[in-house]
Amino acid sequence: MAIVAAVLRIPVVGAGLPFVWYADEPTTVRVGAIMVDHNSLNPHFFAYPSVLFDVIAATGWIQKFGGLGWQPGAGLRVENEGIAHTTDPHLFIALRLVTVVLSIGICVVVWGISMLITRRWWAATLAGLPLAISPIMVSNGVLTQLTPIPLSSRLSVCSLQFG
Repeated sequence: MAIVAAVLRIPVVGAGLPFVWYADEPTTVRVGAIMVDHNSLNPHFFAYPSVLFDVIAATGWIQKFGGLGWQPGAGLRVENEGIAHTTDPHLFIALRLVTVVLSIGICVVVWGISMLITRRWWAATLAGLPLAISPIMVSNGVLTQLTPIPLSSRLSVCSLQFG
């Protein structure tokens, strides 16, 4: 399951860079970059759940304090609503790789829960495969609110159900 999901998601990681083409990506990355620039855990922006900004900020802090060339504001220049250009494509590649891992995690968690419930590998595969090949999940190679939040909610439900 994870291999199928990875093979479909990894080619999307560098798509379009240095241009940022997903409409929400410039906004969400800018909020996380401001958190890093101000050394703050508060995103001061609540249009999306803050776990998204926490993931972005954590990745930015690793880049900043790891000496990997942090650029204030993530090097973003917004040209129009949803269209931006970055001088720091490495940050976007790192963020998109984090999203790929989280997206694959969703597929694996659904497969695992299905395996625990049915005890049949084929039923678990039928449950996880639509997520692995879903165009919506594959295009989430860009960092959006659609990946970290579903994974954390599925893990929470799993921990409550199976203790």
